[in-house]
Amino acid sequence: GQAVEFTREGRADVVVADGTKVPAGDKHGGEEVRLAFQIQGRSRVGGRSRALKRLVSFAIGPGDWKQVLPPSLRADLIVTDAGPGLRECVRDHHPGTRHQLCEWHLGYTLGHFLLADGFRLKERQTIVRDFMRVFSMPSKTEARARYTAFADAFKSHRRSGPLLRDAAPYVLYDDPPSEERTTSIVEREMREINRRVDVGARWSIPGVTHLLKLRLAQRCNPDDYENLWSSTCQPTSSAVVPIA
Repeated sequence: GQAVEFTREGRADVVVADGTKVPAGDKHGGEEVRLAFQIQGRSRVGGRSRALKRLVSFAIGPGDWKQVLPPSLRADLIVTDAGPGLRECVRDHHPGTRHQLCEWHLGYTLGHFLLADGFRLKERQTIVRDFMRVFSMPSKTEARARYTAFADAFKSHRRSGPLLRDAAPYVLYDDPPSEERTTSIVEREMREINRRVDVGARWSIPGVTHLLKLRLAQRCNPDDYENLWSSTCQPTSSAVVPIA
């Protein structure tokens, strides 16, 4: 795993980044894993659209998002959730890149903030459902007007008001939206990571790092995976000595 090197393929027009935590190291909640994927397009498999992705960056343990979203990573669009440090990283190191907040995460967070603002369950469910319809409106002008109405309706609430106000620049664009409007691509990989490392014990950081690098290379960067084995595992042979 230590020998794995992740390589990019050409310009990363769309990058999707997110993180999870794994049971490793000394911290009670585990160590953070940060991932960034290059989206190379989409294909139709069984009538469904499937993203063609490639891991471009990976980091675990102490650090910041600059490790996986460095200034050298050129992209037209970066899709993230609103995790700590992500907006600042894209703003400071990718000033010319469009930053899209994950629409699913925005609705999910809105539900939690409505709870903090005192809304009951059925009210929250109705509000979030109506809010998510904004993103499926065919007219961007209508979507913008509807989003603005939502933000105005909740601007006096302590948690949900600032959430909707601050997220607006990251979800309402005049140009046609990309197909990549959520971090679901990374979410699927994070579920696989969590499944692999949930062994009922605490990992060392080097151990879980090597495991995840091997698994991610195998799943997402098959050429990097093949290069690893071709350079480190040369075939050998030995004579078989019969037992007397």
